Amino acid sequence: ASNPIGGKGNALDIWERARKVLNQANLDIDTIITQQLKEAYNYVLTLDPMKYDGFIACSGDGIIHEIINAIFHRNEEDKNKFLDHCAICALPAGSGNALSKAISSYCGDDNRIETHCYYLCKGIKKKIDVQEMELKNVEKKVYSVIAFMYGFLADCDLESEIIRCIGFFRTRL
Repeated sequence: ASNPIGGKGNALDIWERARKVLNQANLDIDTIITQQLKEAYNYVLTLDPMKYDGFIACSGDGIIHEIINAIFHRNEEDKNKFLDHCAICALPAGSGNALSKAISSYCGDDNRIETHCYYLCKGIKKKIDVQEMELKNVEKKVYSVIAFMYGFLADCDLESEIIRCIGFFRTRL
């Protein structure tokens, strides 16, 4: 799944770079270019848990959030099938790329697109914690993989939207 307007707006270019690597591994790939909020969530929510071996999110952290929440909002049997069977890969195509950077750091590697694709092709997986939250005025639980540790950074990111035009330097201010 790719969000063409998420992050820095270059997710489709990054996806094409990743696709070249993945094509060399002869993987059968279905591509979803999201056009609206919760499109990836709704797709995964109704998906056969055994249809795919993994998901690749080429966007900011939003698509990963949608995929994780859709999996955890499924019935227990389907959720466990997804968690046992599917890998989830976060390609760095966002503004800050908190999740892909955290996973790369955890694995002791760089945060390059080719490295993420290599791990996916080789079936190399690392388990990460998923946080469950109950929020006021929200009927379903919310699941996150970067909530508390990066919650403050997310607030800063939202507050810095007004200076998005300065690009990468926005995250350094």
